[in-house]
Amino acid sequence: MAVSPTAGTVQVVIADDDDRFASVVVRALARAGFRCATAASGEDALRLVDELDPALVVLDVAMPAPDGFEVCRMLRSRHWPGRILIATARSRVEDRQRALDLGADGFLTKPFPLAELLDVVEGLVPPPTPVDGQPGG
Repeated sequence: MAVSPTAGTVQVVIADDDDRFASVVVRALARAGFRCATAASGEDALRLVDELDPALVVLDVAMPAPDGFEVCRMLRSRHWPGRILIATARSRVEDRQRALDLGADGFLTKPFPLAELLDVVEGLVPPPTPVDGQPGG
């Protein structure tokens, strides 16, 4: 688990067992002013949600237990109010429908352009608040 050093005002948890993917997402979101933390498993993601109360969780489906679908289900069963974005290599309509049925607010199929990720994230959560005239922090 890692937390980015950015001073953004909107917390995001990225849960993906692919370190390279997670670091690319963290860099893109941090540049946009988001404060990021990463988890390599569903268990770590749930722990970070409890600790940080993020505005958004970005979940991969295929990660160590529980998988992204189960993390989504668990968060919604706890009535967690944050937003959930599923970012997965799975591209079947059934997977997208399952994610939405479980309470996800968005679904992206990997690979995707970072600009698309930023558009979706900014559509799901309010943009970070600039501090001292600096974008995102």
